[in-house]
Amino acid sequence: MSIVKLRVKSNYQSLGHDLKAGQVIEVGATLAEFFQRDAPGVFEVFEPKPEPEAKAMDEPPIDKMVRKPKAKK
Repeated sequence: MSIVKLRVKSNYQSLGHDLKAGQVIEVGATLAEFFQRDAPGVFEVFEPKPEPEAKAMDEPPIDKMVRKPKAKK
């Protein structure tokens, strides 16, 4: 049995289910199909957005020589 994530787009109440808009639910494929037939447009398949990759740090300068701080003028 496969699990499907659905996002509730508007309030839904039926068969003992009381779902509020914005909820993300996990249900079996059969129940997901029923919800989508029973209330078209109320549910959408939820696919989380991929997280952005962490940015790599800038590489250090090639010249790694230790220098004195710049003199104040």
